[in-house]
Order: sequence, then C-alpha cells, then structure tokens
Amino acid sequence: MIEIHHKNNTLITQVHGTFTKEHFNNAFIPIFESMLKEFPEVNIVLKLNNELTGWTLLTLLKQFKQYIAPYNGINRLAIVSDSRLLKWKFSLFQLRSCVSTERFLNKDIEKAKAWLAIG
Repeated sequence: MIEIHHKNNTLITQVHGTFTKEHFNNAFIPIFESMLKEFPEVNIVLKLNNELTGWTLLTLLKQFKQYIAPYNGINRLAIVSDSRLLKWKFSLFQLRSCVSTERFLNKDIEKAKAWLAIG
C-alpha cells in the first residue's frame, strides 16, 4: 500500500504492507508528474515501513531510480526506514550526482523533513 501527500514542493510517500508495481504506476507517478508541472524543484520523502512485502526493497528502489532519473526537477530525496538491509542497499542506490540523497531512521522523520527544507 502507498500513501502519498504533498506539502508545498515536498512529496511525502509512505510505503507499507503489500506494495506492487501498480501502486507505483497508478498512485506515485501521476502525483509526482503533476508536482513537477507546479514546482521547478521537488523534494521527496520515501518512507519505507519494515513490514513491506510484495516488491522487494531493492526492486522498489531500482524502479524508483529508473523512473525519476531523467527528471531534472528533483532536488533532494530522503529515504526513511529502520531496515538494517536498507543501509546496505542504500549504498547501491545512487541517483544522478545532482540529487542529494540521505537516509534517516523512522524516529528521525522530522529531521528528514528539516533536511529537505534546507535545500
């Protein structure tokens, strides 16, 4: 399942439970594309809960990376999760060098939002 909302130019995406490619294509993509039309730069919070099933975490990150890579309007990406595997997988997840990407624990969600606001 995916929950998406935005505040100003920040897209806040929370993924939990069973997550599928259809969730990504039918929920995330339309909102993301409409935000890019409204704002010159978009910040993204990608919050991944520990009970995530369906797509594997690495597959989700690869799909996310592949989809957003061509867009120049992404300023910062905060990946929020307590998953121990995420730390390792995060090191494999690199966007373009012009996109600042940072990892935060779930308890630090407010720090993630503050970090996004800086840029």
